[in-house]
Amino acid sequence: MYAALHFQRLRNAYLSDSEKIRGCNLIGVSMSTRDVRQEVLSVGKTDLPVLIMGESGTGKEIIARDIHRNSARSAKPFIPINCAVLGSLAESELFGHVSGAFTGASKTTAGYVGAADNGTLFLDEIGELLPEIQAKLLRFLDDGEYSKVGDTSIRHADVRIVAATNRNLEKMCDEGSFRTDLFYRLSGVIIKTTPLHERKADILPLIWHFLALFGTAKNITYDISADACSRLVEEDWPGNVRQLKQTLYKISQTSDTRKISLADVQRTLGGSGEKQSLKSYKDAKAEVLLDFDKEYLLKTLYLAKGSLKKALELSGMHKKNFYTKIKELGLSVKDFS
Repeated sequence: MYAALHFQRLRNAYLSDSEKIRGCNLIGVSMSTRDVRQEVLSVGKTDLPVLIMGESGTGKEIIARDIHRNSARSAKPFIPINCAVLGSLAESELFGHVSGAFTGASKTTAGYVGAADNGTLFLDEIGELLPEIQAKLLRFLDDGEYSKVGDTSIRHADVRIVAATNRNLEKMCDEGSFRTDLFYRLSGVIIKTTPLHERKADILPLIWHFLALFGTAKNITYDISADACSRLVEEDWPGNVRQLKQTLYKISQTSDTRKISLADVQRTLGGSGEKQSLKSYKDAKAEVLLDFDKEYLLKTLYLAKGSLKKALELSGMHKKNFYTKIKELGLSVKDFS
């Protein structure tokens, strides 16, 4: 009884405190999360480039969006890019191209840089950029000038760069796989995120936040028992907040009632409540990413109703990368037409 009352007080205290949070969508009550929120509010007022460093699933894009939202550029575009999927067309994707610049270039494009003019360009997984693209990005960061592929004219764009990585860029600089001058240019301000297992205090607020989110989508209200929450807090969450969200989504979809019980949680996590054996970081991450890819692409194909053009617009992915990914997952565009 005491535990249940304590749990309710914690929930009420968080919900009350969350009303005081303005301009930030980063959920949590831990000191590290509070510090990041304060950094976001502070750096948002400047125009400095920002480098966000931390493990996958720790909310780096949320931080980037909050920085943009709290900046003087908030009314202008926020353009997110995953550098890992740009591949051989990275220069064209970033800076645009003119018609006829290469095979398949049937029309002139603005590129992400042009689309983000006066706004914010978020370069996720910046460590995956090829060396030749790193050099072109450095030039743009230095003077705001760039050229489209196939064009000799110099263009200018006023863009704030926010980059993110889960890799050790300093080590990559030492190894020669990432330009040291680009690293220093990107890191006007460095924000470091903390793994979820090091900020257990954030797990309860995240549980309540995600269940409210899932409930709103279905026009219902989810509740969860104190012992179910305790079981979730016990987990180490190697996939961080992204893994917790996906797990809660599965639980909410498979629960027989609107109040999630310990049995519901155990059915998804496995075991009787005792701490489970931990997979390697690599295997656990791969499993979480596979689940994410499948759910995301299934939803994209469903919303696109079998239209490849619409699916590419919705996802923002390059055609080649999109086809490769759905093939890996055993999906077909035709199945959704």
